[in-house]
Amino acid sequence: MFNGAVSAVRDATGNPDILFSRDLHWRVEAPNGNLAALGGRARLSRLDVWWPTDRPADQVADAAPLFGKGTILNESNGIDEVEIGGGGGPVARLTVLDKQPLRLRSQPPRNRDPEARQVGEIETETVLSGRWRLESLAHRGPERSLGRLPLLEGSLLERISAPAVSNSINYAAQAGTISFQAFYAQAGTRAERTASPIGPLVTVAIGEAGDRPRQDSVNDGFPARRDWPIQLIWAWGPESERATAARPYAHFMELATAITKAGLRLEGADYSRLDFNDTEVRVFYALTPPSIPPLGSYIDLGAGQGAEVARLDMARARLRVSQGHNLLSLLFRFSDLALSFRAGAPEIVAFNDRCEIGTRPTRETGELGVHDTRPTLVVEFPPQHLFEEVKFRPDLIPPPDTKIGFMVIAVKATGAVKKVEGESLPKLYQETATDITFDPDNRAHVVDALAAMRRRSGKQEWMLRSWIRHQKRLDPAFRSFGYKVEAELKKLKVRAKLPPQQTLYIGPFALDVDALHMVRKVHADNYTAIARELTEKMFVTVSQVRDDLELPEPKTFQEALTQELQVQAEIPQYRLFRDLYRDIMAKSLFSEGGTGLRPGDIAEGGTPGELEFIFAAQTGQPASLATPKRQSRAQHVVREFPKSLMGVEELGGPMRARLSGPSRLAFRVNCPDGIAAARAQAEGLDLPEDSAERLPERPLKFDLETLTTFRGMELAVTRRARSCRIRASWGRSGGARRGCQTLRPRQCWPIWASICGPTPPWPNAWPRWCARCVGQARLRRQSSYRPG
Repeated sequence: MFNGAVSAVRDATGNPDILFSRDLHWRVEAPNGNLAALGGRARLSRLDVWWPTDRPADQVADAAPLFGKGTILNESNGIDEVEIGGGGGPVARLTVLDKQPLRLRSQPPRNRDPEARQVGEIETETVLSGRWRLESLAHRGPERSLGRLPLLEGSLLERISAPAVSNSINYAAQAGTISFQAFYAQAGTRAERTASPIGPLVTVAIGEAGDRPRQDSVNDGFPARRDWPIQLIWAWGPESERATAARPYAHFMELATAITKAGLRLEGADYSRLDFNDTEVRVFYALTPPSIPPLGSYIDLGAGQGAEVARLDMARARLRVSQGHNLLSLLFRFSDLALSFRAGAPEIVAFNDRCEIGTRPTRETGELGVHDTRPTLVVEFPPQHLFEEVKFRPDLIPPPDTKIGFMVIAVKATGAVKKVEGESLPKLYQETATDITFDPDNRAHVVDALAAMRRRSGKQEWMLRSWIRHQKRLDPAFRSFGYKVEAELKKLKVRAKLPPQQTLYIGPFALDVDALHMVRKVHADNYTAIARELTEKMFVTVSQVRDDLELPEPKTFQEALTQELQVQAEIPQYRLFRDLYRDIMAKSLFSEGGTGLRPGDIAEGGTPGELEFIFAAQTGQPASLATPKRQSRAQHVVREFPKSLMGVEELGGPMRARLSGPSRLAFRVNCPDGIAAARAQAEGLDLPEDSAERLPERPLKFDLETLTTFRGMELAVTRRARSCRIRASWGRSGGARRGCQTLRPRQCWPIWASICGPTPPWPNAWPRWCARCVGQARLRRQSSYRPG
């Protein structure tokens, strides 16, 4: 029945039930799958057939289409996996994920001349729509196979042209086609790893959901074979030379997909990765190979021996490579270049055959300009510099020192020191065979003098150091600090084996590393004690100021805050304390671990009651303000305030840094030039050493050595960076161009005077005569040009 599109299964058990109705509608019940469609690939449990009922039954003509709808078995013998093809061509394997009912339509051939039809000839279509997955598309072994694609929404369509009466399911005896065509499903937009003849690829869906046709009913559910991203067509028939084939033979296939990654390894690199910005690639097969090369990126499943299997446009590609032994890291980009795959390793070739270097008139002015369509290779180098955030933190002032105020002469033999009279004497370091003249207030002089004394005898160095120590201790501030330092240095002498001279403190220099560290520690402890003392005195002063101002005990937070503003206006140091309190509380809202507060003391919000310091809360009066949490916060800030006065507070949080931007080089890849090749092959022609590298006959190999051999390319720079060249009226570009700078209005007058005379013809029309003088200057430069 239906010309073999739906046929009875010979070995099926049971007989189908046939039901008729008066409205030209009948049903075939086949619960055991006695009916088969799509060449026996689908078993039907029920088939409904009808003519359109929009006309009376006696007016149904032979040209009216006959429709049908079949229900596919849900059991294991139903259609779940479909394999189409054979006879030496590609074979597709499809998985049905979500299928709709099978639809039928029989009618006279639509694209045939009615007068040329045979009597009783009819065309039957069978369609199965739903959600599919293309598992594989193989031809000539696994090297020409394509793996699965993202989820598809499409139709499996069978068309048969045969006499109206036919009980045969032998496809060789009938003319017809079977095809699969689909759009990418909405849920199939995620990337899929796909096997291909050029290696593994990562593919994504291509096309928009709005491009899909509407298939709302059975009557409009028979799609045309056009504008589908995926089209797989097989054909058979008695007119074909392959009429005896058991399966349909591949006639034409085209799959449009987009790739994001290609699993290609760059030869010579330790690591390489080739990424694309969703580049469309068409996978195709044609029974008769195309005579014109395809456009764009493609993979040919039927490429012959030695033919190009695939070509990928590299305009949207990024190639990252690295090498460990030489710390190489590069990023390559490409313009007008493609990756070509043949029997051997892939090669980089020009994307199209049009490659010109010459001059063309510009659209704006009509003047001759450079017209260069050579491909471009761009190499990006990673950032080479690091910019770090600078934090300013004031340090402690240097340890106490004092000035002696005069020059001295130290006798080398005895170590005796005598004063040099006269303040007008130059304070220069002088050393003779018997004595040393130096300035004891100059650090470099003291260090050199002590070293010279040490070379003669340790005793002389001790005597000189003792004399400087005695002179400096005449200052009471130095004397009190010096006693503390020398007490600690004597303890360090035993632990660190300091020489005896290091136990005499003469100032913050001429000390060993261990001794200088001890001096700084004593100085910091001394400063901390002073800062703590200042903090305690500050709070005493705050109490006195409150008494002098006769401020009452605050009852509310607003009253306490008003009093705080009055007190800090009288005590600047107290203002600093309250600012530090506010900063620590504000930071605790964003970073719990960077303030030193305990987790239970962190401010719970940004209200003034959480952020402002209140003196009454720290002293414990009144009780409504002196909460335990507020007192704990105040004690923490009191401990941190001396560090703030000393300028040695901790630097919290990570430091910000920024890498410099990548650097980039662009190269023009030379194109084939027959004249250049002939010149290179001429006998006896003396060529530069790198001329062979510049010959464009060879394509670029896809390896690291070739991509980093820039000697065979021409550096491409911006117009501003190019050297100025003058071009003759016949189009040849030659020698250096003189006077290429842009002429400004102030420069026009000298040029006009030298060309057109001293008097400008339009004194009040600067733009007009300035433009004319520039044009005259340009003509003058061109007329002075001589080739060579």
